[in-house]
Amino acid sequence: MSLAAGVLQKKGLIEYTRGAVEIVNRKKLEDSACECYGVIRQYDGELGLK
Repeated sequence: MSLAAGVLQKKGLIEYTRGAVEIVNRKKLEDSACECYGVIRQYDGELGLK
C-alpha cells in the first residue's frame, strides 16, 4: 500500500485492498483534494468531458 492510500484509508475516505480502491466517501475525498481538482473538473466540463 502506498503512503497516500494509507493516509486516505485511515481518514475513512477509501478502502484499499490488494490494489483495488473503493471510494467510501466521495464528498470528503473531493474536499480533501487541492484546488487543482476543482479547476480540472471545471475545465473538463467546458470541454464536454463530464
